[in-house]
Amino acid sequence: MQLNLHDLGQLWAYCKLCNPAEAFLLSSAGIGSLNKILNNLSRTDLLDFGDGRKIKKMQIAKWDVIANSVDYRSLVPRI
Repeated sequence: MQLNLHDLGQLWAYCKLCNPAEAFLLSSAGIGSLNKILNNLSRTDLLDFGDGRKIKKMQIAKWDVIANSVDYRSLVPRI
C-alpha cells in the first residue's frame, strides 16, 4: 500500500503526543500521493513537529525490500 495523507496525519498526531527524537514513515510500495504534496507542491512544512522550542521533521521514504534499507533517492526531506 502506498502512503497517503491519512498515514502522514497519523504519524503527525503520534509525534505531537509523544515528541520522539526521530520519526519515519516508510512503505515498500512508495510514498504515493505524498509525492505530489511534498515534492511537487514543496509542502515539507507538513513534516514539522516538536514542542515549540525545537522543530523536528518527520522523514518519509520508500523501503527497499531487496537492499533491506531505506531508498535514499525517495527520502523527503532530502538529507
